[in-house]
Amino acid sequence: MGARTPAEAFRRFIEAIEADVSCLDPCKITVSPGGRTDKDGELAYRDRLSCGADEIFMLHWHPRAESAVTQPHAHLRIEGVDDALRAHLPTPRMSLEDAIGWAISLGFPAARSDWADVLERSRRMFQQYRTW
Repeated sequence: MGARTPAEAFRRFIEAIEADVSCLDPCKITVSPGGRTDKDGELAYRDRLSCGADEIFMLHWHPRAESAVTQPHAHLRIEGVDDALRAHLPTPRMSLEDAIGWAISLGFPAARSDWADVLERSRRMFQQYRTW
């Protein structure tokens, strides 16, 4: 993250996540339990967005899972479609910034007027330092 020490890199990383999450309210984003790796340490994610008791969408990528679907994909909640969350809809690999921007573009309320600028700053930092 362009820092002089590991502690400074961690602080910058957390500050970017906090800024990103502050863009979306009152929804809750749950990032993959255990981080963005699977139980064997391989890159993977299982993120979700929920508003109140409703799960809105889940973003998954688990290339080594026991599931037949190993490419990045989304599960969407669609009003009136009971099994919609079970469908695997292909997506590119998604960053947290992309997921929050996607939620706002779907009509979930932005918690701040500068949300696009905040997400873009974090997206640029993510793209500069990502390892995948």
